[in-house]
Amino acid sequence: MKTPISLLQELLSRRGITPQYDLVQVEGAVHEPSFRYRVSFMDKDAMGTGKSKKEAKHAAAKALIEKLTGASLTVVHPREHVKQEICDVNNEKEAIGNPIGWLQEMCMARRWPPPAYETVTEKGLPHEREFTMACLVLKQRVVAEGKSKKIAKRQAAQKMWQRLQDQPLESNQPMAPYDEDDDEERVSLYDRGINYAELLDDIAREQGFDVTYVDIDEKTANNEFQCLVQLSTMPVAVCHGSGLTIQEAHTHAARNSLEYLKIMSKYHKTPSRRKMEQEGSYLQGMPPNMIGMLSDPPVSMPSTNQGFPKKAARNKKTTKNTERFLPIEEALKTELTTNNMKTPISLLQELLSRRGITPQYDLIQVEGTVHEPAFRYRVSYQNKDALGTGKSKKEAKQAAAKALIDKLTGSSFHDFPGAYAHEEVQDANNEEEPTGNPIGWLQEMCMARRWPPPTYETETEKGLPHERQFTIACVVLKHREVGEGKSKKIAKRQAAQKMWQRLQDQPLESNQMMALLDEDGNEELRQTDHGDRYACLKDVSIPTLSKCQSVKVSQFHKALKSRAGKLLQQLQGLSLSDRNVNCTELLDEIAKEQRFLVTYVDIDEKSANNKFQCLVQLSTMPVAVCHGSGLTIPEAHAHAARNSLEYLKIMSKSYTE
Repeated sequence: MKTPISLLQELLSRRGITPQYDLVQVEGAVHEPSFRYRVSFMDKDAMGTGKSKKEAKHAAAKALIEKLTGASLTVVHPREHVKQEICDVNNEKEAIGNPIGWLQEMCMARRWPPPAYETVTEKGLPHEREFTMACLVLKQRVVAEGKSKKIAKRQAAQKMWQRLQDQPLESNQPMAPYDEDDDEERVSLYDRGINYAELLDDIAREQGFDVTYVDIDEKTANNEFQCLVQLSTMPVAVCHGSGLTIQEAHTHAARNSLEYLKIMSKYHKTPSRRKMEQEGSYLQGMPPNMIGMLSDPPVSMPSTNQGFPKKAARNKKTTKNTERFLPIEEALKTELTTNNMKTPISLLQELLSRRGITPQYDLIQVEGTVHEPAFRYRVSYQNKDALGTGKSKKEAKQAAAKALIDKLTGSSFHDFPGAYAHEEVQDANNEEEPTGNPIGWLQEMCMARRWPPPTYETETEKGLPHERQFTIACVVLKHREVGEGKSKKIAKRQAAQKMWQRLQDQPLESNQMMALLDEDGNEELRQTDHGDRYACLKDVSIPTLSKCQSVKVSQFHKALKSRAGKLLQQLQGLSLSDRNVNCTELLDEIAKEQRFLVTYVDIDEKSANNKFQCLVQLSTMPVAVCHGSGLTIPEAHAHAARNSLEYLKIMSKSYTE
């Protein structure tokens, strides 16, 4: 009765082996993706495909089990059969995928107010509730039913999304201003199959510069292939890439080059060849992560629920229409007085969405240790903002929303009678579920110490059906801890918490001391960045090398290989993947030895992976620029310095041997 993943994990963990799951490929449209995973251990591997990552992993595990046993594996999921029977009896089917997200993206792309959802009716016995939800977009309204609000909301969003997909846009519907001539050159926003290498080659041919890929013999700490791509722009740009295959490394380097060109094109003052003939350029004025997407709708746009009177609750409808014309401060006070059981986020979202405004939540800072993090969020709209801190992202967002409400109303959120308050309910038996993610912390600790992953065993289940008591044991090497709780989840978390605390408090034995693994892991290339992010680069004038400058570049490379320098020679035998190497200091020392300057330029805009970015400029002849990114600014500097050292290492390598 076990799933393929559980069966494979259990059998291998007993032998101290952890199967590795790697995302190989993502195909299809954004609303119908197809994932391909590889599962491997030692020299055995198998592939699996599915509509979700979970389904693809199960398919890969099933394929590997069949490969090892030589027989077909039939897996029975009793819960899924029961769920299917219930769905068939009630003729109810939950929407597949994320229709709520698709509808939100569509409204943003068409510069419409975000969709609004209303609970129309709730009927039935407490254990057989039936919910009816309405979805409103502009003057269109659809209704759906379900056994939970979530199912009803998803089905309503699915119906609305399908309706808007099937019907053409009216001429009077608001859309974002864009250049019609650029429409053919834009790559679809929802297309995941972007070939970054071909896109870079197209831009290079259009702009007249050369693209050269140089493979690095040495692999990364994550055992990935590496390469550098050199752009013969002015100044010369060098970008780094890595991947599970050489082709993936080239793709990653091409994508980083496009990011670099995108950033530089924003600060380049020369207008595009095509745009000079036109009156304005909208594309260059937009942030890279919003190309193809559109800004928030104007505040004066009508409410999404206008023109749809409800037969029931007419007074509530009238109140909402009246609040739309009230100042936001007065509307907040009215809402807190009359309907005060909502969370701060829900209250702020509802009031602003009626005015066609979407509040923006941004993660500002993460402090503290890995088991006690402190998150800091900023919520903002127009020229209003506030900050909030919490032990989780959700708690920090709630605190930020509450702070903004307090700022707008001029009084505390909890001063209003009956205001929403989150109270933690303690267990009657003084059981308290551990905060944070002790299971994840314990897993990371075992990975860092190169131990087999922790195993969990259900020891006992006792008590009446409505008062069950579970006991689960956590085993790591020869250590064993037991946790109890009213659910398996709580018992497992408590056992992991005890084991993690025990291993934290006791020192490592001498034979267990070893280097930590790379914390970055196998970072998958996110394919949510789309080709239209870089479409404007074809129309930007990028300075390229002249023939004279190209000769100087060739002379510089030859001179660099013949230069004498102790540090430059040591660089050839140095592994830059070693975490103990301080790339920033090493680059500064080589710069002093070779007499060139190193300048770091921080980029305000973050990367598509939400990392800090910087450029490092080497005042060689010609000038070379390398890109770097990281979770912090110092990490971005270190990454850029490492890419510069890789560049110097390759350029100074002698091939006469």
